[in-house]
Amino acid sequence: MYLIDAIIVLWGAFDLSIIKSFQSQLIDYLRLACYLNNISNAIVNLTFMAGIMTQIAAQFALYSFSTHMSTVQNMTETKHHIWLDQGIWSKCSNPEVHTVARNIVDRIAAVDYASKGMTSTRAGNYLFNAVLIVIAFFVDILGGNVEKMTAVPSIPLSNGQKLPLLGLGTWLASDEKLLNAAVRAALDAGYRYIDTAELYKNEHVIGAVVKEYIDAGKFKREDIYITTKLPLYGHHNAAHYIEESLKKLQTDYIDLYLIHTPIPLEINDEKTGIKFVNGEPIPLTSIPLIETWKVLEKYYNEGKLKAIGVSNFNEEQLQDLYDKATVKPHNIQVECHILFPQKPLFALCKKLGVTLTAYAPIGSPGRGEAQKGAGFVEGDPMSHPLVKRLAEKYGKTPAQILIRQLIQRGISTIPKSTNPDRVRENFNVLDFELTADELAEFDKIPGDKRLFLFDFGKAHPWHPFKADLKKVLGYEQPA
Repeated sequence: MYLIDAIIVLWGAFDLSIIKSFQSQLIDYLRLACYLNNISNAIVNLTFMAGIMTQIAAQFALYSFSTHMSTVQNMTETKHHIWLDQGIWSKCSNPEVHTVARNIVDRIAAVDYASKGMTSTRAGNYLFNAVLIVIAFFVDILGGNVEKMTAVPSIPLSNGQKLPLLGLGTWLASDEKLLNAAVRAALDAGYRYIDTAELYKNEHVIGAVVKEYIDAGKFKREDIYITTKLPLYGHHNAAHYIEESLKKLQTDYIDLYLIHTPIPLEINDEKTGIKFVNGEPIPLTSIPLIETWKVLEKYYNEGKLKAIGVSNFNEEQLQDLYDKATVKPHNIQVECHILFPQKPLFALCKKLGVTLTAYAPIGSPGRGEAQKGAGFVEGDPMSHPLVKRLAEKYGKTPAQILIRQLIQRGISTIPKSTNPDRVRENFNVLDFELTADELAEFDKIPGDKRLFLFDFGKAHPWHPFKADLKKVLGYEQPA
């Protein structure tokens, strides 16, 4: 029962390299202890082996298990798990262990039954499971598997580059202070993929934080993956917006650059945004999409863009661009979740060798602030009974189930949040797998609920979702 205390002491008492000198004995004993559920005896023997009984006794007095449990019982008032942070972070000097340990703390935070509507009995089960997770984590540290635990899986692009399967989305993250904290939380948790866009007006915040971490030696530029996008008002001068993104992101290259939508719009007289007439944006049709694509190809060939792609294109538009392009698209980013799984588009992507990235993987619960009026479509993937049942089974949140399902489909996913706790929670999807039968259950869900209609551009002749506009809004473009 004193496992957490002992690990705190073990991290602070001696270097991991010393632990490895007797790692096999420790691993064997911990495995046996797990089997017997005799945690306290395992730790007592383990501390004897380490020869640090004095430190253990002092730490037990300072970080007693009863204190931990009393804190758990008062989770209604204690929203941040500082009681663990202070103990673990102050004793942990290894940066890789620090990253994984924060993930462990977030798992232990599942005992916050007050906010999750759990009974105290179920919360106790969560705590016990969390303790076993910590044991597994400790064993992996002893075995030198920290990197394996923190690494996000990736999928190959057609040019040999690798696209992480999990990243941080930043749409609607306009509050610089909140975004700054969210990006830091993401990088500290282990994220190495951040998605942004010129349209989001937050590239400069992301660039500043990433540069700070690189300058501090926390990782190298090649360790971080950044995606940004050409705005729908930027097709008249794509080169300008690419250069601006490079400056704002404070980088010599962008890992993946996308055309944000296939519905370019005319710019206003100040050339700072969209031109409106009678409240409606004016379509730009004088520049074919392939001409805009050629600008991306130029920067790709110069090495300033490591991969290029599109976003919010339909199947016909993707195929048309693919057929005309010299450099074939490497990626397409679209809305994708259990209510709209993009099966036809994903099948085309597999045929063409184009990777797919899912935005709104959990249904974009905050989209209401941007989608007002007739264009708002009701839909909440997190409330689906199957998602709730699997969340209960695996001790995960509905969001984590939805993210995991996409990862196992081989789809890169970029859940958005500016809440540091939620950011870390969304990252904790790498320690479990859904079964083949469970994935098959998702396939039975009707997949016709598109949540993003782009109705602001409904009059554009190149609008990609005309059928959905007609079905949901009853809008049909004039012939």
